Amino acid sequence: MLIAAKQKPKWWQFLRNEYRFVPTNLTQSNIEKAVNLLVKKKIQVLIGFPSVVFELASYIKNHKVKHQIKTVVFTSEPIEEIKKNYIKNALNANVIDRYSNEEVGLIAQQKAFGGVYFTNRHNVVVEILDDNLQPVQQGQVGKVVVTDLAADIVPIVRYDTGDLAIAHEYKDGQLIAISSISGRVTEQLFTAEGSPIAPLALGPLIHMPLSKAGYYPQFQFAQIAPAKYQLRIRKGTTLPKNVLVEIELNLKTALGNQANIEVMFVDDIKPQPSGKRPIYKNEMQNRCTDTL
Repeated sequence: MLIAAKQKPKWWQFLRNEYRFVPTNLTQSNIEKAVNLLVKKKIQVLIGFPSVVFELASYIKNHKVKHQIKTVVFTSEPIEEIKKNYIKNALNANVIDRYSNEEVGLIAQQKAFGGVYFTNRHNVVVEILDDNLQPVQQGQVGKVVVTDLAADIVPIVRYDTGDLAIAHEYKDGQLIAISSISGRVTEQLFTAEGSPIAPLALGPLIHMPLSKAGYYPQFQFAQIAPAKYQLRIRKGTTLPKNVLVEIELNLKTALGNQANIEVMFVDDIKPQPSGKRPIYKNEMQNRCTDTL
């Protein structure tokens, strides 16, 4: 099963030996239909957005559904370590993460759960560059730039993906492994005083109080104006007030006491046109909020 933003004709899916699930609305009935399809077709490989895989895994675990899923491949979105482990344990499957985009396809992929990402050296040249367009050293963060060696219609040379990543290993001057993809430039958030802060640094401040209390809801944290933020939590579970208070205090410690944090309970985390449901978003005016 491929979780994707767009549906394809049945003949296309047949030729590719795939079934598509387009998660425009993650209602319980739609999740149930997708799980039933997984079981009916005895699907063994699940590929797609981790936010949607998490919903499917939660349904399977909570309803004790017998399935044949052996491998899960994440694409397109970041996911917290705690949810990776939840999915792995809920499905009892091999779980790996793939780094790709629609422009060039596969860029890098893990060989094992929690491991580094090895670049796709057969089709692309991957570089991690600093602000002066020079390769960063091992262990340093930079922007991901890709040259597509297989493009036969429009050449793609030193294409800036908009992502940030950490260089892990070079061999003969070529980047062969990335230790992590730390997020998109357009997902950059700012403190109440205007200083940049890594979005993934905020993750544990939110999901640790939730998981400690036994809750694993889908959420999204967005900056909608300077010093103004929204924490959107998907409905389905009533969260204790003390958990929400702890989260707000954690976030104010990182963002500043002037941070205005609104907690909202929503029916669904609205997907972007690309189909993704990013965990962190910068929705301040004049900033890009949807990228491939």
